[in-house]
Formats: sequence, structure tokens, C-alpha cells
Amino acid sequence: MPAAPPRTALLAAAVALVALTASACGDGADAAEGGGKTQVRIAYQAIPNADLVVKNQRLLEKALPDADVKWV
Repeated sequence: MPAAPPRTALLAAAVALVALTASACGDGADAAEGGGKTQVRIAYQAIPNADLVVKNQRLLEKALPDADVKWV
């Protein structure tokens, strides 16, 4: 039976996997622009829950004044 890999090798592999996954999440277009508002897109359903309260009272827009909030 092969020996179990050392704990440091497993930790290094996990860190590398997280770093590769995080770097693949964006295309860098936002960093290249350097300005403008951040756009936040929130999906919601018209069912009675806290999401509708936040949407109707515009609490997210008040909490994030430098962001362009889109509810879809």
C-alpha cells in the first residue's frame, strides 16, 4: 500500500487549487477600467421573504451608495 502524502503536500495542493479557481473567476476587465460604479446584480423571487423587504425599502442601495444595484 502506498504511504499517505505528507500533510504539507496536501495543504499546498489545496492552496493551489483555491488560487487557480479564484483566478479563473474574472477576466480582469473591471481592473483595467479603473473607475466607475460597481454593478451588483441580485436575483429574487416574488415570495414573502426578507429579500423583498430589502428590495422595496431600497436598503441595499442605501448601504452601498457607490454601487449600481440591479434587481432581476
